[in-house]
Amino acid sequence: MQSGSGMIYGTCEVVDCIGPLTDEDFLKHARKLGATRAEVLSWDPVEEDLFAWVLTSVKRLDKPVRYTHPRGAVIWVALNPRLRRKLELI
Repeated sequence: MQSGSGMIYGTCEVVDCIGPLTDEDFLKHARKLGATRAEVLSWDPVEEDLFAWVLTSVKRLDKPVRYTHPRGAVIWVALNPRLRRKLELI
């Protein structure tokens, strides 16, 4: 999902959560964020602990799929069973 778009652009499985990450760990994996070390070093320090989600079965969809964002959902969205089945078939 891309924030605010109402579209799903890909799917994955979340298999682990690692952390909290040290500053050194965060810098070491900057490339996985799509950022350079210089970009990461220029960011303001975060006051909260940082964690990394480990993903598998990452798949970008050829064509985005529309979904309805439930009111009040912030990070995780429970997709209705019909939409889940559709995504599994793609």
